[in-house]
Amino acid sequence: MRYKFELDEDEIKIFEIWKNEQMKKSDKLHSSVGGRWSFTFTTTGIGIIAEVKDNNTGETKTLTNFDNW
Repeated sequence: MRYKFELDEDEIKIFEIWKNEQMKKSDKLHSSVGGRWSFTFTTTGIGIIAEVKDNNTGETKTLTNFDNW
């Protein structure tokens, strides 16, 4: 069995804006192979909640636009 989770165009835009804000706070790499951004997808009965975490600052951002549900 295989699962595939994707961000839609709106979620990508939200991430890019937030990512640029986070880069201003801390521009260092988390590790030598990257790993700065951790994405979490939580399935619910009515949709999938997408979140991202900046592993440098510890801050998270919900990318899901609940108005689209």
